[in-house]
Amino acid sequence: MNRFALAVGCISIVAAVGLRQISAAGQRPSDEAFSVRLELQPVTGPLRPRTINARVIIRNNGTRPVTVENAGNRMVTSFLVQDRWLDVLKPACNDKIDYAPGAPQTLAPGETLTYTAPGLQFISGTGLCEYQFNPSQRYHVVAVYRPHGEKGPGFTSPQEEIVIPDIR
Repeated sequence: MNRFALAVGCISIVAAVGLRQISAAGQRPSDEAFSVRLELQPVTGPLRPRTINARVIIRNNGTRPVTVENAGNRMVTSFLVQDRWLDVLKPACNDKIDYAPGAPQTLAPGETLTYTAPGLQFISGTGLCEYQFNPSQRYHVVAVYRPHGEKGPGFTSPQEEIVIPDIR
């Protein structure tokens, strides 16, 4: 089984049982706590039909300031998408990408940061990923935010549902 399939399977299980934290190492600093909120908007324009734009709002619920990775950096923010039958969709990760990572940001207790992901795009370990959607279909989406990239735990948003409009 490849690492992507294993990761998506684990995320799916965690999302299904309602947990809010995913940890590769099994632990997180006891004073770090984040909440993740997801807002979805279908795109109906002719340039990018049948896609979804996302806003991910991350809040430091901890008791101290925390320096976190830029939400647009490689392996920091990603999305889990399920179809109407709750089957997990595999994103298309065809484009290899090399970029200058964004600067880390320090969040004070109670402070939020917002990340916008056009087309639910995210950067995996090696490429730019995005999903393909069918018109008039319902999808279930969860955002996963890893404030320390691959080195720390991940926090998930509640599941959001969206229907892709049929544009003709």
